[in-house]
Amino acid sequence: MGNSYTGHLQSTRFEEVLHNSIEASLRSNTVVPRPVFSQLYLEAEQRPYSQD
Repeated sequence: MGNSYTGHLQSTRFEEVLHNSIEASLRSNTVVPRPVFSQLYLEAEQRPYSQD
């Protein structure tokens, strides 16, 4: 039950990154979209979440 808040924060972050990726894809002239999952994974490694 204590993880529900953390899960919500990660879900919100995912939606934010997904939205930004779609927006960037629409604005750019390239056909290949940015890898959303790779971006999330790399960000998670750079900023590890603190486990209390």
